[in-house]
Amino acid sequence: MRPPRISVILCQTRHAGNIGAVARLMKNLGLARLTLVRPTARGHLEAIRMAVGAAEIIERARITDSLEEAIEGAGRAWAVTRRPRSIGKTTMAPEDVAAHIAAAPEMETAIVFGSEKLGLSTSQVRLCDAIVTIPTSPAAPSLNLAQAAAIVLSICTSGGGEGEDLAQEEPSTLAERRILYKRIERTLAASGYFRTEGGQKTMADIEDLFSRAAVNRRDCGLLLGMFRRIQAAVER
Repeated sequence: MRPPRISVILCQTRHAGNIGAVARLMKNLGLARLTLVRPTARGHLEAIRMAVGAAEIIERARITDSLEEAIEGAGRAWAVTRRPRSIGKTTMAPEDVAAHIAAAPEMETAIVFGSEKLGLSTSQVRLCDAIVTIPTSPAAPSLNLAQAAAIVLSICTSGGGEGEDLAQEEPSTLAERRILYKRIERTLAASGYFRTEGGQKTMADIEDLFSRAAVNRRDCGLLLGMFRRIQAAVER
């Protein structure tokens, strides 16, 4: 069976050894696409040493300055974090992500991990579709980055989950939803809906709403056409 199209993204990783350990894990699971967002500049040899047989994954890794750039082209992006957030993102278990991957195996899926010390920022989590958490004991909830990656990625590549239950419609991609969000923002701005400049908080809440609703490609097209007409009517 061909491995799913999973891209692993490590944000601001502080220890090169963790990059190497994740690369080795990816090799074990048949994954090859690694992106590093502002990684540590130190210890390249340590990363290679920890990679054991997977040095080429590190050598070919894409390096970006931002998570927004890293997830460009992905159909779905999942933020792995244990910290509670005061945002309206759906929280899922790794098994739920596996089901979504099984439902759309040809779609590029980005799984995003934060730095060892600070994890993912709220702004980085907002760029993703949902939050992924690993059930752990309240007495010792924290996992090492490589441990968290091993749990999430092994489940997501297992081919398990009830993917057939989610495969009713072709899912929308991140790029398609970004186009929709920009259209909604322009329409609301033209109508005078925003009370503050830009309405960033309102737009963040709207994006979270659509993420929870899991709009498919047909939904995106319908909503895009609807807001395009509304904007044209408002501006006349």
